[in-house]
Amino acid sequence: MNGKKSIFSSVYDVLSEFGSAYFHTILLFFNSVFSRPVRFVLRSLKRFFRMLFRGIVVFFAPSDSDPKYWADDVTRAGKKCVKVLFSHPASVFSVFFYYVKKAFRRYEFRAKNIALWLIPSFLIAAFFVGIGISSDYSLGLRIFCDGEEIGCVADEARFLEAKEELKKNFSYTDKKEFPAFTYSLGIVSSDEFTDSGTLYERLLAKNAGGGVNGCGIYVDGELLAAVLSEAGAREVFDELLENKKSEKKNYTVSFAQEIEFRQGIFSEKDITDTEKLKALLTTGEKQKVEYTVKDGDTLSSVADKFFMTEDRLRELNSLEEDSSFPEAGAELFVEKGKSILSFKEVRTEISLESVDYSKIEIESNALYSGSTRVLLSGKDGVDQVTSFVTFIDGEKVSSSEVSRLTVTEAVPERVQVGTKPLDEAYSNSMGGIFLWPIVGAYGINSDYGYRWGKLHAGLDLGMGGAAGTSLGKSIIAVAQGTVIVAGVHSSYGYYVIIDHGNGLQTLYAHCLADSLMVVPGQTVVAGQPIARVGSTGYSTGPHLHFEVRVHGNRVNPRPYLGI
Repeated sequence: MNGKKSIFSSVYDVLSEFGSAYFHTILLFFNSVFSRPVRFVLRSLKRFFRMLFRGIVVFFAPSDSDPKYWADDVTRAGKKCVKVLFSHPASVFSVFFYYVKKAFRRYEFRAKNIALWLIPSFLIAAFFVGIGISSDYSLGLRIFCDGEEIGCVADEARFLEAKEELKKNFSYTDKKEFPAFTYSLGIVSSDEFTDSGTLYERLLAKNAGGGVNGCGIYVDGELLAAVLSEAGAREVFDELLENKKSEKKNYTVSFAQEIEFRQGIFSEKDITDTEKLKALLTTGEKQKVEYTVKDGDTLSSVADKFFMTEDRLRELNSLEEDSSFPEAGAELFVEKGKSILSFKEVRTEISLESVDYSKIEIESNALYSGSTRVLLSGKDGVDQVTSFVTFIDGEKVSSSEVSRLTVTEAVPERVQVGTKPLDEAYSNSMGGIFLWPIVGAYGINSDYGYRWGKLHAGLDLGMGGAAGTSLGKSIIAVAQGTVIVAGVHSSYGYYVIIDHGNGLQTLYAHCLADSLMVVPGQTVVAGQPIARVGSTGYSTGPHLHFEVRVHGNRVNPRPYLGI
């Protein structure tokens, strides 16, 4: 082939231009449109050739045979030979002659029959030989570079693979452009095809003139530098890792990027020695940045600060030899090293971690609904956690837990939850905005107003008169709110203050010692028990001193209770 484009190569170029996906879409379209008529034609041809075959077979039938059974035997033998041809081609002739011998044993053949059998046998043999010869030829793509054929492939992917490999392993920094290729599509012998390895070697020989064998160093797939000795390059990288390692145990260091060493052909201008490679990796690539001149800076001091020469600093900023150095506040361009490699450190860290305790609630009809009582305080547990912690350039990026060992078991909190229904008699039957604050005691022992020369700023509630004692009866929250005080006072004794919002508060005093069921900050609902009636503080007997406060002023509770 002379390398000139033929009509076949033009068609191939068109198909390559549009891509295999476009070509596949066209095939699907033709398949959907013509598949049915094509299948019909093929089935018709199959029936025709089957009838023709059986007719010929009957024509050559032995004199003592039944034509139908004879045709069936020959058809089965033919199917078996075809099956063997595709599964075990080397055995097809032995199977064929086996059925011929079987036919001679079963049927009587005259000379006429034998002669007539030899003709189709010869034609069949010639047909198989033709198939064998034609199987050595197929459609191939010849590839030319500068008019010279460099190979032939059955699939363009092999050539593209070798081409990409050449691009990776050969640098065209000396303004040499990547070569152009031409193609020719045609029928070629199977021994003319070229594998991708041989094709790659021919591409190197054709296009890598002036290059030298070397080792390319790739960082995350990008060529960083090329050296003559791979062993020397590996020593530089091993030394960098060794300098980063620590004497601490359970501590590993590696590169965060993927480092590859590939042999290839490189331009002599791109080859560097190990000392320059080490300097490049330690100081990094030079990056042009701005620097603000400070008081006392000189040309030499700034150059030394950024490991530059004075000439290079002048060149970057277009400073003449006799020009004065810029004043403080001026901007200069300098070169600063940018780190190429990042180091990944994986440390094994062991830490103690607190484990929250769980809460177990136990229902009890001994408590009113909405009230709780702690039977056993919970206690957090402690776990020893071993983790692999990853750092990149000293910054923590991830942590993976490896194992967990329980040091101290968490103790669950056991809480009694009241289920006893509240007495219906106090469920706001008074008609006020508040519930009645004592369960089962509806008397007023002392009213709001002045007594003994001073203001009694609340209601003393209890059984009233000689009706009995109120000691121990449940005190409830008259409305929803937040507990702001729950403690002991010199006059009030054990007492509780609840804030209901909008400046409205209620106070419950003289409660039974150690009967408080709430704590500051706790939210309560209307009807929730908060304490029991007692006689603590300045009190003359068991009762509840109940106050209502509006923006800090104590007011008469009667309207709020509906009495």
